[in-house]
Amino acid sequence: AHLATQPSAAIPAGMDPTGWLAALKSHPNAPSRTCMHKRFSDGIQVEYQKQPARTFYSSAEYRAPPVLEVLQSIELTHGSDFALCLICNHITGDIHKHANRHHPREALRHRPPTMQDVVQQALDFASQFRSRGLHDLGLEPDELHALFVYTLDTEIASSISDCMRSSSAKGLEQWYPLIHHIRKALAKLPPCQSLLYRGINQRVSGYEPGTFVEWQAFASATSDANVLRQCVGPEGSILIIRPAATSKGRSIRSLSAFREEDEVLFDANSCFEVLRRLTPGAKALLAYNLGFDLGQADVYELAEVEEPAVGQPVARLEKETPAPPIKARP
Repeated sequence: AHLATQPSAAIPAGMDPTGWLAALKSHPNAPSRTCMHKRFSDGIQVEYQKQPARTFYSSAEYRAPPVLEVLQSIELTHGSDFALCLICNHITGDIHKHANRHHPREALRHRPPTMQDVVQQALDFASQFRSRGLHDLGLEPDELHALFVYTLDTEIASSISDCMRSSSAKGLEQWYPLIHHIRKALAKLPPCQSLLYRGINQRVSGYEPGTFVEWQAFASATSDANVLRQCVGPEGSILIIRPAATSKGRSIRSLSAFREEDEVLFDANSCFEVLRRLTPGAKALLAYNLGFDLGQADVYELAEVEEPAVGQPVARLEKETPAPPIKARP
């Protein structure tokens, strides 16, 4: 996520954000344009950056190469952190938990996954998707492949998120075709209007009431409290999200490798206003309604807002940054 202002310069309640930003810039003690942001990682502050966030703009002139070709040119460098179950061909980050749940009476057989396994799973999913008659979404094969691969339990999602938050030309060159197709897929899906939850297994900072935040990378949420229970530790953070009417959050349940998670994926550069941090009493009521103890977790309520509402062109962009060119494979 990306904090739109410094915590000491939060937008006053009820004041027009664009006018506030203009007033702040003209103040004699105002920070320079390149210092008006703090970088976050899915809501977790990591370090102060002097440059504005990289932005992503789909271009009609951009010709993304086929997703499966791109994947075959990339090697999984953290394959040993995951496992391919040789009983059901499921890729997981916890093979023992998977085996106990799905194959309790069978001998455990597994190996590290390869990118070829990822490609084959994308092909198999696309075939199953078509066989279920789910053609009305209007997704192209590359869009279907990219979105499904992103949901797999591999290093791919974190690698994509890391490069979306950084200014690494190499990372964007490698992953931009998938980013491009995922964004195209999300644009074709209907906006989600359900109350959502996002669990983070750490405490977040910078989420003061009245502050506007921006999540630069793709971000997942769910409407299922049971999924939330698995994501949040006793001292983590819970974000309650009220989507906008034209929300950038789109349900990808039917397109995910984990349909039971009821995942809603927010597109890049989604913006939110922090409405409040729940008091102990409100948190106790939420815990009762959700059916599990929230422990010492912090709970924040966010409302999604349109990007112009937070003065994005003034605060974040010097100019639009085009996608980097993709080198031809040798």
